[in-house]
Amino acid sequence: MELVDVEQQHITTLMSWIDDEAALYQWGGPGFRYPYDEQSFSDDLQLSKMASYALVDNGELVAFGQWYPRWHCIHLSRLIVAPNFRGKRKNGEKFSHLLVDQLVKVALANTDILPGCQTSSLFVLAYNKAALKSYQQLGFEVWSCPEPLPIEDCLYMRRSENIMVDEQGQG
Repeated sequence: MELVDVEQQHITTLMSWIDDEAALYQWGGPGFRYPYDEQSFSDDLQLSKMASYALVDNGELVAFGQWYPRWHCIHLSRLIVAPNFRGKRKNGEKFSHLLVDQLVKVALANTDILPGCQTSSLFVLAYNKAALKSYQQLGFEVWSCPEPLPIEDCLYMRRSENIMVDEQGQG
């Protein structure tokens, strides 16, 4: 299992996981166009503005996620697990949890972008109960958002990070 930079083949697979406009909105927010094609989907991912990663197991894409600095936090974005891996585990840990933990570890290693940062954050729609439960299991708590959000029923969640990162970026 490894976290790798996203490639076009990952984006093509990722597109197949999102089968309707409601699912796209729930995952990608209001900035994604629907219907989409490979070009619009790639553009809307904002790959040049957000660190984007694929979680791969034995060559198979199992999850995708992004992060970027926001409000002095490692802000996680567009987290998704392949439909056939949702709720499943590898070595006792859920794939969704592996994705979040590995994204945070990579972000914490980027001390030039987020010096001294020890907090991660994310948005989740209140009605996305599975994601909300998963994030709570990972220690995220609902916080008051630093600014108004343009999305109804959106929750802002944060957690403190206790991952120690050495000079080589290894946890």
